[in-house]
Parts: sequence; structure tokens; C-alpha cells
Amino acid sequence: MDKDGFGWLTEQLRNTPPAALGALSEADLRRLGDSVRKARKSQAEQIQVAAEQALEHVPRFLRGPVKKLVGG
Repeated sequence: MDKDGFGWLTEQLRNTPPAALGALSEADLRRLGDSVRKARKSQAEQIQVAAEQALEHVPRFLRGPVKKLVGG
């Protein structure tokens, strides 16, 4: 991490954070950026699990084509 805290947060949000967050300390900005990163990772993992569980409701012989259709 060679960015400053605000740059790190911007990268994790994939957008410019509200200017008011500039009042936070460098450590707080980094901690907030880390929290956003962890939340995105957790969300992606949960989506993956949900997609796998949803496929269990599809007949086995259709799972391959369905996965291709939805981009899995």
C-alpha cells in the first residue's frame, strides 16, 4: 500500500469518497478502506455460495448449460 489513506479508500470504494471523510486521520482512512475491502471479499464469497446452492435446484443434466448461460 503506497497510497495515502484517502487514495486507498478511493481505490477500495471504486469511486471518490465524500469530501467530509478527508477529516478522518490517515489511520482511520486506511482502516475504513480495509473494512470496505473485507466487506467486498465477504460479499463475493457469499454470492458464490448462493449461486452454488441455487444450482442444486437445477436438474443435474442441465447444470452445465445453466452455468454457461449465467457466466459461471
